[in-house]
Amino acid sequence: VRAAAVARFGLRVVTVLRFRAPGHPERAFEFIGDPGPVALDPRWHQAAWRFVRLGFDHILEGFDHLLFLFCLVLPARGFISLAVVVTAFTVAHSITLFSAAFGYAPDALWFQPLVATLIAVSIVYMARENIVLAVRPGGAARPGVSRRWMIAFGFGLVHGFGFSLALRESLQFAGAHVVTSLFAFNVGVELGQLLVVALMAPLL
Repeated sequence: VRAAAVARFGLRVVTVLRFRAPGHPERAFEFIGDPGPVALDPRWHQAAWRFVRLGFDHILEGFDHLLFLFCLVLPARGFISLAVVVTAFTVAHSITLFSAAFGYAPDALWFQPLVATLIAVSIVYMARENIVLAVRPGGAARPGVSRRWMIAFGFGLVHGFGFSLALRESLQFAGAHVVTSLFAFNVGVELGQLLVVALMAPLL
């Protein structure tokens, strides 16, 4: 279905659509602005492609995640250390993203501000650790970098909850392919991260 182009009629226009496929319960969709063509009962590849793009766009537009990623890989010297750190971050945020999507995360009002605050703390912590490594003798060769994958994993759990909060409103478009869509979103996020790291690595 192509949603009506009604966003120009207000500062924030929300459209609620109820859809019932044969043999399935009624589902309610909520569109903000003009979403363009939307598959109400998508096939798996339609849902996957939509969520790959969503994950890719989210990581490129999420300046907090990009800043953390930059601080994370800044002291890396070599492909292996870089790959280990980024993989640990990816695995961790995948765990909490899936957990939150299936309801294993608090739904209280305090949770979203807490996650946003912890993401900010993670950036400040990584920046401080980079400064400490830079001013000590030995710099990046010191043991602090060798354990960076553990720090990446710990803070990755927090960032995964941040991804889940951004994804919450979009899961309505996954149809019957929630797991596929979550994997696809993770693939999109990882592609975005790899692009950013590939651009940063030569500069670093």
